[in-house]
Amino acid sequence: VHIITGAVTSAQNIYRSVEKAGLKVHDLVLEPLASSYAVLEKDEKELGVALIDMGGGTTDIALYFDESIRHTAVVGLGGKNVTSDIAIGIRTPMEKAE
Repeated sequence: VHIITGAVTSAQNIYRSVEKAGLKVHDLVLEPLASSYAVLEKDEKELGVALIDMGGGTTDIALYFDESIRHTAVVGLGGKNVTSDIAIGIRTPMEKAE
């Protein structure tokens, strides 16, 4: 069992927005789990794997072992932070640091 906690208001806003567009929500999936469904094979999950998905604003982590999710995390640092650090470090505009 993997318990995920989050803001109920955020989930409710997603449901409302989708329904206003005339669609139905089948299920909400935590982003690191969604990424793992898209890219990991069964044998990788069985042997053990760490999936790290760095986006612009967050880095999502999913750890699997024995085909079971063992840990998930969403870290509030992403590619924009890396780009900003590079720009500052080499004293160049953000556009060039990318």
